[in-house]
Amino acid sequence: WGLLLALLVTTLVLALHPMPKTKLETSTFTLAIYKYFTYRWVWTDDLAEGRMNGAEAWCAAAVPHGVLPVANWLAGITSNAFLGGKMVCGVASVVLYTPFLRYLFLFGDATSVSASVIKHETAQGNCFGIVADGIAGIFTGRSEVALKSRKGLAKLALQAGFPLIPIFCIGNTEVYDVCQDPCGILQTVSRVLRVSIFLFWGRFGPSPRRCNLYAMYGRMVVPQKTCEKPDQKAIDALHEELLHGIQSAFELHK
Repeated sequence: WGLLLALLVTTLVLALHPMPKTKLETSTFTLAIYKYFTYRWVWTDDLAEGRMNGAEAWCAAAVPHGVLPVANWLAGITSNAFLGGKMVCGVASVVLYTPFLRYLFLFGDATSVSASVIKHETAQGNCFGIVADGIAGIFTGRSEVALKSRKGLAKLALQAGFPLIPIFCIGNTEVYDVCQDPCGILQTVSRVLRVSIFLFWGRFGPSPRRCNLYAMYGRMVVPQKTCEKPDQKAIDALHEELLHGIQSAFELHK
């Protein structure tokens, strides 16, 4: 019982202690991570036009998730280090209190992802990044994108008026392998509990595999008009434009 109590106390301390204020976007350690994964950040001419360079707030919709969306995480670090403005990463609330995993956010700002938070951050002029396929993206195959029926972001963009930037990340699903549940039980339980429950392995167990990672930015998707209650036709149209942008980003930069 003493060992169990010590383990519980240690876990609570690691989960709840205040995080240091220091950010490591341009540290030597960050450069080492770029090199370990041979990370590449690829974009269209929107960057040259200044639309991604802090001139306006936007929301990045990146896929696929994989076990750990390393390319997406590095894209947030890169944005804060080399672009104007501020990028905030949206994650599941539990990640902010998961021992060790929460230390990833020493490299940049992160907050729980919800419609109200995205609206607040973009209204403040901050850019926001999410992994658009969420929990479903953990359980998909290596080349699948579980986004076709997830239209909440398109609705939110029409309500708040912020542009969307489609991003396709190559390599996320190569960093770790996930144990596929043929019956979909783990995926269903994860969705109900809003906590990802799965088995995974990488290089020498929990260590991430060294592989090439690419974050490929597509052209900005801008809502033509905004309203508090957009109709389904407008939502579907913007969602299809986002899906096309993700596909185009892959085709343009592959």
